[in-house]
Amino acid sequence: QTCVDPSRVTPGDWYCVCAVGTGMQVGGAATDCMLDECVEQCVSCADTGGGNLCAMNGQDCVDRDTAPASTGDWECVCRPPMDFRSAVAALASCSVKECVDAVADGSVPGAVCDALGTTAQRCVDPSPSTLGDFVCVCEEPYVGQKLGGPVSVCALDECSVTETADVCTAQNQTCFDGNHTRSGDWACVCPPPSTSRAAAAAAVCGTDECVANGAVCESASPPQDCADPDAMMLDDWECRCRAPATGTAVAASVKQCLLNECFSTCATCSLETCIEAGQLCVDPAPAFTSLSDWRCECVAPAAGAAVANVAVCTLDECVVEGSICLESGQVCADLNQGLAEIGDWSCSCASPQEGFAVAAAAVCKLDECGDASSVCTNVGQTCVDTFQDVASLDDWYCMCIPPATGNAVGQPARCVSPGDCEDPTVSDVCTSAGQSCVDPDTAVPGDWLCACVAPSTGTPAPQAATACELNECSGSCPTCAGGRCTAAEQVCEDSNLHPITGLNTWRCLCLPPLAGAKVTGVATCRENECDSNKEVCALAGQTCFDADDTAPNDWMCMCPLPAQGRATMKPAQCRLDECEVHGQTCTVDGQTCVDPNTAADATQDWRCECPAPFEGIALGAAVSYCTLNECHLYGGVCTNALQECRDSSFTLDGTWSCHCTDGAVGEAALGPAECVLDECTTAAMSADGNSTFCDVAGQTCVDPVPRQQSQGDWYCQCPPPNANKRTAGVADCWVDECTRENVTCGVQDCNDPDWGTYGDYICKCVYPESGTAVGEPADCAVDECAEHQQVCIDAQQTCVDTDRTAPDTWRCLCADIEMYNVIAPAVCTPPPESECNDAANAATCEAGGQVCVDEATTTTGDWVCRCIAPATGTDGAQAASACDLDECAAECTTCAGTACTMGEQHCIDRDTSPGALSDWECVCVAPTTGSAVGKYATCVLNECATVCSHCADTGTGNTCLENGQECVDVDTDARAQNDWMCVCESPSTGNATQAVATCTIDECVGNAACEPMATCFDPVQLETSVGDWMCTCIPPSIGSATGQAVAACVENECNDESNLIVCEAAGQTCVDPAPASGSKGDWECHCAGAAGTAALMPAVCTLDECKEQCPTCADSGTGFNTCESVGQTCEDATPTAAKTSDWTCTCADGVTTAVANRATCAVNECFDVSNFGARTCQHTPRLTKDG
Repeated sequence: QTCVDPSRVTPGDWYCVCAVGTGMQVGGAATDCMLDECVEQCVSCADTGGGNLCAMNGQDCVDRDTAPASTGDWECVCRPPMDFRSAVAALASCSVKECVDAVADGSVPGAVCDALGTTAQRCVDPSPSTLGDFVCVCEEPYVGQKLGGPVSVCALDECSVTETADVCTAQNQTCFDGNHTRSGDWACVCPPPSTSRAAAAAAVCGTDECVANGAVCESASPPQDCADPDAMMLDDWECRCRAPATGTAVAASVKQCLLNECFSTCATCSLETCIEAGQLCVDPAPAFTSLSDWRCECVAPAAGAAVANVAVCTLDECVVEGSICLESGQVCADLNQGLAEIGDWSCSCASPQEGFAVAAAAVCKLDECGDASSVCTNVGQTCVDTFQDVASLDDWYCMCIPPATGNAVGQPARCVSPGDCEDPTVSDVCTSAGQSCVDPDTAVPGDWLCACVAPSTGTPAPQAATACELNECSGSCPTCAGGRCTAAEQVCEDSNLHPITGLNTWRCLCLPPLAGAKVTGVATCRENECDSNKEVCALAGQTCFDADDTAPNDWMCMCPLPAQGRATMKPAQCRLDECEVHGQTCTVDGQTCVDPNTAADATQDWRCECPAPFEGIALGAAVSYCTLNECHLYGGVCTNALQECRDSSFTLDGTWSCHCTDGAVGEAALGPAECVLDECTTAAMSADGNSTFCDVAGQTCVDPVPRQQSQGDWYCQCPPPNANKRTAGVADCWVDECTRENVTCGVQDCNDPDWGTYGDYICKCVYPESGTAVGEPADCAVDECAEHQQVCIDAQQTCVDTDRTAPDTWRCLCADIEMYNVIAPAVCTPPPESECNDAANAATCEAGGQVCVDEATTTTGDWVCRCIAPATGTDGAQAASACDLDECAAECTTCAGTACTMGEQHCIDRDTSPGALSDWECVCVAPTTGSAVGKYATCVLNECATVCSHCADTGTGNTCLENGQECVDVDTDARAQNDWMCVCESPSTGNATQAVATCTIDECVGNAACEPMATCFDPVQLETSVGDWMCTCIPPSIGSATGQAVAACVENECNDESNLIVCEAAGQTCVDPAPASGSKGDWECHCAGAAGTAALMPAVCTLDECKEQCPTCADSGTGFNTCESVGQTCEDATPTAAKTSDWTCTCADGVTTAVANRATCAVNECFDVSNFGARTCQHTPRLTKDG
């Protein structure tokens, strides 16, 4: 305590104060000191300076001993309604079971769970240390819970009721209850893909196959609808074309949807256009992909057709009336075939006869001068046929031109001419030109003239032949038109006016807007088909072109330039090869122009590509730098070795390398690689991709020859000490449990009879102790008879150890009498009346190691010698017996017991005499071999030399030897089974467990034939592939040979940069035509995209763009020459590859041209109906230079 004197002037007021806690005493030591550690603040108190630990955590603090010396004994005590737990100098673990305990007000909080009384609920308190966390939970099968109060409505999953669920599951359906707060709403749902269900009953399951197959229809072109007509049938789903198209296909998409535009309703359909015009509607290609191709056709005998429009019908009356003309050998013509022009057909006499009649046969005449006139006109005479009746023949004659006189039938006449013309040398000047000699004034010499012979016309020429013309359209002559064109309201045109060579060259031309022409006859006039069909082309942005006005149904739509394409009687599929416009950008650099999409609307996608073997692409421009992948040159070196060539730099030389494939690892620069393929990382991997099949089984994966050429030789290896393995599979691991660290028999003997069964090992006590146990150490005891039994046997007594756990408890028992002695032979005294008391009788038995027994002492002569247990044998009457001790069958200290049979071995006691002890043997069961005396044998089984179910030879021959391989049994212990393997004979390598090995042999090993110029490589290292090794020249040299050395390694001269640059600088490709021959100086430059080669220098490249097909040519590859397809002439002024797109189209006038495009040629403007007007326009039916 502490002494305190409050007033030093007042005596007797000092007092003692307790050092800790409270308490004091005036004038003496305090006797009431106390320390309440719950109130005070101290090191051992509840409050060490940061607040009272108990109070701060809602607990009360109690110090049950406030003596100052009693510290650290304060307690935190739980407050109600928590249970009254406490903890010394620490917080108490307070808890209250809110479901059963009453709280401060006396109520049990969890009791509210039963308050509603509708559905049974139970209270659950998840944390007794926390108040207010109890939960009311609905009793099964109802579900639902609520914190701190009862569940208002407990839900019931009706499918959790067995009786309900069974209704569905019995039909392989699923029970589903969508709303657990309602009853009777459960349903059975069919398994996918069926979507059928039934409320409160088993459903009739139908499978809507469109759920699984609908994408087949939807992805078709055009998209189709899927329909399943019968949900209960399989494979009956259909794809159906969408309206207005028609077509169905079962279990597949419709290959082509049909749309007959004549009978359907659609944007492009006819909509009865033809029917309303009294015509037939025909859709030649009733497919969804061929629209707007329907046409109206006139009803016979009228003719005419128009695509997507009403046809202009014509009626050729000769189809009906023509027989009238034919019967007379005449020709029928219907010059005006309009439907309103009826009865205007005519018969014309067959040439050379003449004659014409409308709607009747003609009266024909024959002017023989039509064919013979040239006989006369060629000599300047006139041909005359006076009688032109068809029956009057060969009466034509030549008549001289007046004033000359003379005539002759069937030949030129001898003309008599006055004046100068009388001189033959003068008249021949005219007659040789088919003209007549005329002397206008016979009195004047030398004034003669050559004059044209009618009907030819021309101005007479003095003293020379004149220029005569014969217009067969306007003249009157046997070959003239004679007004036939005019009569048919057609125009006559004579294209050759020469009086001799121009005969029969006139023709009749139809007047616009009709078209047609015929030489020496009236034309059949037709409407230009583009007049009625041009809108079909115009809607597609194309131009209508009728190549032959006289032929029906030959009009076509032509794409606008520069696009190309044409199609007869329908819009064309236009293509625009942008290389025709931009190709020169590529070709000037020796590159190729490519337009991947030549559709007319696909523009700006052309590109330049470098010529092979160089690489490089540039969109819309020339490639700035062409690279070279050396694998294009040397890739064969890798591919021959079944490897992949890669070039790490396309701009540097010597950067190519060969890389292993198919999971193999390895690469080598400038030659084949040595490929490593560890199958433990590929073929042996399990489905998870993270571990091998071996790992999953607790085994080790081993690939003995990790090479790409040696596959299928991986195996799973059992963990030590087991040596089993299995090729390409999990091994059967046999484990001798006696070798495992976690198996111990201590100092006892251990034996594992079956390595394939765990926990069956046997512990056996060491002699002289006895005892065995399976799977654990044995309880051992000492049978003292093992040491002392001979003492008893010598006395013809039996040794017995009455307590094997205690020493000195063995005893000798007399035979057949209850007398024994401990640790010494007993004194066996037979009954007085026993015959065995006779020393001679007893000696007889003792001599045989037996005992004398007299079982009926009242009978004389019945004593016997009996074997002493455990020996057995037949009693010997008054003589020694033959005794046996089979230690395999008997029970004795030295006997085998179950030592052999527990391991399924045979026990044999080869000497059964009672004195031969501990000589029994355990013998292995066939086909295993082996034995051991006095213990379990270690059995041997060589699976390579034995016939058994798991051996190499199962009875049909040794698997390995039959295939020329060696058989090896890795472990011949009989318990190590299925570990034999086939091993390849040297020099081949390879092995396989329980299977024939895949033997490999690398023929390059020890093979120096390729050295030093080449490397050796064996692509297929199998015994079945011998002689396939190859020598490959070391790059950059090339050359190879299979099965022999390379004769010579040569180098491609184009690999020489100095040669290569000569060609590349000209945009050409360097080619060594015979690199393998070793020849030098034969490299060439080849033109790219053009013709031409040259040795040792750039070639002169030729390209006639009018004759060839190329992106810049007049024919870009479509088969249509831009010029010639419209009758224009194509000419390439500079047919070289260096200058492209310089070809020209030239019009028929030989003047109008266009470069790299069609020319705009002159036309006869009078054929334009707007110019022709009311047929009063005078026109010359020939093209003129000014149009």
